[in-house]
Amino acid sequence: MFRGGCFFAAVAAEFDGRPGPVRDRIAEIMKEWLATLRNTIVEAQDAGQLAKGLDATQLAFEVNSLELGANWEFQLYGDQGSFARAREAIRERLARYATTAGAPLLSLTKTKTKQTRVRT
Repeated sequence: MFRGGCFFAAVAAEFDGRPGPVRDRIAEIMKEWLATLRNTIVEAQDAGQLAKGLDATQLAFEVNSLELGANWEFQLYGDQGSFARAREAIRERLARYATTAGAPLLSLTKTKTKQTRVRT
């Protein structure tokens, strides 16, 4: 994370209502990001780490929304805990759909998360 928060969240908010090539490119990049999230979820399903019945598009939307919400809270209020709360909320969603094979991976993620700090 950059000192000023997520660059793409900032420019997306700045240009979302302005037609033109800059807005179009930002929209393409954000679509690619959502597709990457969704594809990663599908890969985890294929690997037997997440439940097959999970709606990958919905979970990708939720993860992205939590990330954007954390960035907004960090930007507007300077809340240093925003990203940690978002990570925990994402981890909880993943835990809800984790299989027996995937659940141990989440505990590894939680351990790593405690060591991660936002640089300001």
